[in-house]
Amino acid sequence: MILDTNTWVGHWPFQRLEKATPKELMAHLRAEGIDRAWTAAADAVLFPDPQQGNEVWLPKVAKIAGLVPEAVIDPSMANWRDSLGQCAEEWGARVVKLVPTYHRLALNDPRVDECIVEAARRGLIVSIQFRMEDERRHHQLMKVPPPNVDDLLALARRHPDTRIHVACVYFAEAAKLSAAPNFVFEISSIEHMDTLRAITAQIPAERLCFGSYTPFFYTRAAVLKLRHSDLGADVVARIAAGPFG
Repeated sequence: MILDTNTWVGHWPFQRLEKATPKELMAHLRAEGIDRAWTAAADAVLFPDPQQGNEVWLPKVAKIAGLVPEAVIDPSMANWRDSLGQCAEEWGARVVKLVPTYHRLALNDPRVDECIVEAARRGLIVSIQFRMEDERRHHQLMKVPPPNVDDLLALARRHPDTRIHVACVYFAEAAKLSAAPNFVFEISSIEHMDTLRAITAQIPAERLCFGSYTPFFYTRAAVLKLRHSDLGADVVARIAAGPFG
């Protein structure tokens, strides 16, 4: 089984997203051998209130077998608890997605901690989107740096009993962030010759999971990291399935 922990639907102003609807996305993922996928709304990242994007896409995501709704939440919004409750209770969201730099969230903001605590109380997975695009591709008028690695480490250490998924980190960033044992990393942006062998020399396989970042990235690129690794089949299968059950 392959669980894809980093897929999106909707629209992004700086890139035309193919397979932008939940139905198109799941058909494409199945053709690549992917069984299930966490799916967030790209629109929610840039809308003034992320819930405007969640409410358009998550009800549609919830209707497609194999897709797991993922709620984009901005803890700086006064209504974030209501938004999280609606996403979880009405649309079956099982994952909370935080996008700190796009939402101008300082990672030491108490509201971020409150959101993580609330997600854990509800039995939801917390995912932090480290970046949306490679910084070299950003529009000239919209430069958005990734979070500070040390600040992210401090966040993980304040919540040692909460496993936190991190999306779209590069190899060196993942290696440094692995100092926090409760971080789990998806592989879409981790690049190296024989990526899985290289990264498992730095991070145990049980702290890695599959992610393709479809439709921002080509899905096949991530799938080939599994197919062409010379790690043992059992280790590759463990990464493909992920530690999230």
